[in-house]
Amino acid sequence: MNYKYFILFIISIFFIACAQVVPLSGGEKDLDPPKEVESFPKNASTNFSSDEIEIEFDEFIQTQNLTTQLIISPFMETNPEVSVKNKKLIIKLQDTLSPNTTYSLNFGEAIRDITENNLIPNYKYVFSTGDFIDSLSYSGTVINAEDLTPKEKIYVLLYNQFEDSVPLKEKPRYIAISDKDGNFSITNIASGTYKLFAINDINGNYLFDLPNEEIAFSDSLIT
Repeated sequence: MNYKYFILFIISIFFIACAQVVPLSGGEKDLDPPKEVESFPKNASTNFSSDEIEIEFDEFIQTQNLTTQLIISPFMETNPEVSVKNKKLIIKLQDTLSPNTTYSLNFGEAIRDITENNLIPNYKYVFSTGDFIDSLSYSGTVINAEDLTPKEKIYVLLYNQFEDSVPLKEKPRYIAISDKDGNFSITNIASGTYKLFAINDINGNYLFDLPNEEIAFSDSLIT
């Protein structure tokens, strides 16, 4: 009998050892940002006439700081209504579109996945109300005139009006924001001649209208 109890005791210890709870690893960490699967109308569409855009990604997404991250060129008086539904980004245009014009919607760092907060850097949706996509661009760097350090989050603005006072009273044609290294790039520009300004736009209204805002300008027109 003692021998039988000893065998049962050993078996019991074996089953207890096998029943230990081990936490699940959950697999490898997701390091990849969401990727665009399809969009309707298609990205880079011409003869665009829709008032709503749907962009589907390969995973569930969210948006962050959309008010400051979304840059639309040419400037729209009324910003589009942007919402997220599962894996889809839905954009409802609120402004009347100009004919024969290429529009660029740059989302900066606003679009991210839900699981690991991985962002899509500078995701851009482009369309044209005309027969072709404008493809000219202008790039540069904004630096502080006093100590030559890069200036981040400066609005760089292109106008198709040439008066020195234009940043005080008019919204720009094209817009970009400088990054942490002071670099900026304005893309999908129509051929023409422009005046370039840069503004530390404290109130975010694309105008040089506060006494503590800083301004810079190019001393020659950009063609």
